[in-house]
Amino acid sequence: MKTAKEFIVAITTASNTNDMMELISIHDELLTVEISVLSKTVKYIKATDAIAYSVFCSAASMSRVEKNGVFNRIIKQSLSRELLTEEA
Repeated sequence: MKTAKEFIVAITTASNTNDMMELISIHDELLTVEISVLSKTVKYIKATDAIAYSVFCSAASMSRVEKNGVFNRIIKQSLSRELLTEEA
């Protein structure tokens, strides 16, 4: 199973080359990993590379999974959960 660091490198590389098919594949793969890996990956990309995050979100919206809004719900829930645990 890939780590958050491996996903970050893959997303950054694919977004730099504008490889939408690879980004869609990464998006779908992220939905199968542990929530902590997903949360760390997206949070890091969003905080450090706005362009890569934007390209990744654009590619994710093309995924069949995204049509149901599953990815957005997972991200929102994981970030909310992380904020709650940081405050405690």
